[in-house]
Amino acid sequence: MQRSSMTVTDNAQLLAANENARMTALRDVDLLDAQYGATFDRFARLACAVTGADGAMISLRMGSEAHRLGAHGVTEDALIRLTPPMAHDEPVCDSEGVQIGTMRLLHSCPDGLAAPSRALLGELAESVATSVELYRSMRDVHRIATTDCLTEVGNRTYFFHQLRAEAARARRGQAPLSVLYCDCDGFRMVNNTLGHAAGDALLREITAVMRENLRASDTLGRLGGDEFGLVLPEIGPVAARAIAERILLACRTLTRRYEHPVSVSFGVVTFLAVPDDVADMVEAADAAMYDAKHAGRDRVVARVVRSGVNFGVINALATCHAAQ
Repeated sequence: MQRSSMTVTDNAQLLAANENARMTALRDVDLLDAQYGATFDRFARLACAVTGADGAMISLRMGSEAHRLGAHGVTEDALIRLTPPMAHDEPVCDSEGVQIGTMRLLHSCPDGLAAPSRALLGELAESVATSVELYRSMRDVHRIATTDCLTEVGNRTYFFHQLRAEAARARRGQAPLSVLYCDCDGFRMVNNTLGHAAGDALLREITAVMRENLRASDTLGRLGGDEFGLVLPEIGPVAARAIAERILLACRTLTRRYEHPVSVSFGVVTFLAVPDDVADMVEAADAAMYDAKHAGRDRVVARVVRSGVNFGVINALATCHAAQ
């Protein structure tokens, strides 16, 4: 079979396009993890090895669309460069026999793949399906273990995991990192007078307000009871305080309907040099939040820590009680 020549630039562009497509697919099917992508790439490589095919692709079917998870060798993007193009599609089926994806082999065999090769592909396809189900189960277990069931945001475990990751990234890039601690003032009174259902509704509403004012890269977690933590990567002190004030004002709108005084208090600490212990970071934000409560509640206390070594030194302090 005659093939047209491909330049180094062509190959590089195809590799980049394939990787972008694979990462998009993994994200779409909620399997975006480096170990998952490597697994599907290995299956594609093994499929080429046992059949002698020029390339292999593994995709999952989501509705009417197929999303690529793994690839090796010549890919479908280069199919038009093969003369004539030949392919073998091996179905990937779940435990109930429903096809959930396809393993496509691109080859140069005019008579198609040999029967032994097709039999091996069938076994590989079963292994792919088993891996998909395993990873989805792992994903579901992880989600249950790290999600607060009431507010559907991350729980304390998730929050500290994200904070450790963002702290490490901030230290590498020498970037600021802001940590916010939020507490609902008067929450116990709502529970005692209106009932726990009303208290739960209030927490969900406050959570929704915070979500609306955060970026996709920010982290929101329920640390316990009526206390929440927020992590704002690459956000300096002025912007961090502004975000807390914006949430504070939005919360006032929804708390005005309660007969008893209900509000939120924020402690904001921006670390220009991130310390090694993330527990110290949360403790500092918690202390700032308690200062906001002691100053009259319904306000923001913001601080800046310039040294991650001498953590006790607070170099700047700003208190905000937004106008009613």
